[in-house]
Amino acid sequence: MTIVDIGKGEPDFHTPDHIKQAGKAAIDENFTKYTPQPGIPELREAIARKLSAENGIDVSAEHIVGPAAASTP
Repeated sequence: MTIVDIGKGEPDFHTPDHIKQAGKAAIDENFTKYTPQPGIPELREAIARKLSAENGIDVSAEHIVGPAAASTP
C-alpha cells in the first residue's frame, strides 16, 4: 500500500518550468479572475470528452462540476 501525504507543507522541489510558463501566460492573457462555481467550462468539456472516450460514460459538460479549491494557513 502506498500512502501519500496530502497535508499542508511545502514541496521539496522547484516549480517545473512548464508550470511557470503556463502561469505567466495566464497573467498575460488576463486569465486572473475567480473560477466559476461549477468550474472552468473548457475543463468541464474536456472531462466529459474523456469520460466518453475512455470510460464509455455519456455525460454532458453541464453535468460535470469541478470547482476550485484552496487551502489557507
